[in-house]
Amino acid sequence: MQGMTWTSENYRVAMNFALSNDTKKHRVLFVTVIHNYTGFTGFRMNTAAYSAHPSEKEVLLCEGCPVAVMGVEDVYIDNSAYKDPFWAPFNNRYLTVIYLFHAYNI
Repeated sequence: MQGMTWTSENYRVAMNFALSNDTKKHRVLFVTVIHNYTGFTGFRMNTAAYSAHPSEKEVLLCEGCPVAVMGVEDVYIDNSAYKDPFWAPFNNRYLTVIYLFHAYNI
């Protein structure tokens, strides 16, 4: 991947960055599985020593971080049965989910 890439261990934090009033924009969520048995190509910023917002559980992935695309799917969000307020801005919309895999030594 080119450039530093920001991600979060918390999907709700990541989804909030997908919010936009621009109806022409398509929402995309990258879900990254990070195999970290021997380490990973990145840095966790999940404490106050490294981040002003440690609750966001931010993870920075370094430039050139090797990833493999495992799949892509369009997900239709229907919140009508649960009425969870978090999903209200996404209700009755499609979200493209791209599944990535990162291993330290691929």
